[in-house]
Amino acid sequence: MRFENKVALVTGGSSGIGAEICVRFAEEGAQVAVVASSSLEKAQATVDRCGGNAKAFACDVSDVAQINARGEAIANTIRGLEEDLDDDGIKSRMEGYMPIIGDDGLILLILADLDTASASVGPGHPVKDLANWAYDCTQRIEGFAQYAANRAGIATVCAAESSCDEVLYQAKENLEWALSGDDINGDSSIDPIEEGTIDCAVYYVSQMAYMEIATP
Repeated sequence: MRFENKVALVTGGSSGIGAEICVRFAEEGAQVAVVASSSLEKAQATVDRCGGNAKAFACDVSDVAQINARGEAIANTIRGLEEDLDDDGIKSRMEGYMPIIGDDGLILLILADLDTASASVGPGHPVKDLANWAYDCTQRIEGFAQYAANRAGIATVCAAESSCDEVLYQAKENLEWALSGDDINGDSSIDPIEEGTIDCAVYYVSQMAYMEIATP
C-alpha cells in the first residue's frame, strides 16, 4: 500500500471528486481526515466508505476563524493542553487522542521507560546501547511533533487564508514525519534506522527485548 502509515487531510471530502479521493487514499492504506465545509453527517458518509481508515470533520476552510480554531485544537491536542490560543473564548481540543509531547505526553512516558530499562542492567550490558539508540529515535518523533504544534499554534492567529493554509500544511507535514520519518537524503525512500522515527524506535526496543532474554 503506497500510503500506509501516512495521514491524508482532504477538504471537500464529503462529496464528488473529494469523496472519491478519500476512498482511494484509504484503499492505499492512509488514515484519512474527511473535511466537509459544514455537514459532519455528509463527511461521515464518506468515512463509512473508507473501511475504518478515516474520521469526519466539519470546517469551512474559507472561514479564517474556523481555521484558527482548528489550529488551536491541533496544537492543544499535541501538547496535552487546554488553552484559548485564538482568544475566541473557547478552548478547542480534539477528543480521543493522547498528547504526544508535554508532561502527560506519550514521548515522556517512552523516554522514562527507556531510562528504566537502561538502569536495570549493569555497566557494559548491550541493552544500554540499544536504549540510547531507541532514545535518539524517540527524540526525532518529539522534534517533529513539537514543530507541528508550533505551526498549528501560528495558525490560531493568522489573518489570511493563504498564510493559514501554509502553516497548517507544515503542521500536517511534520506530523507525518513524526509518524513515518523523513526522506532526509532525498532518495525517495526512508531508511527505517537512519531516517525513521517510530519504526526506528520499535526496532531497537524489539532488540532490547530479545537481548534481555538472550543475555544474562
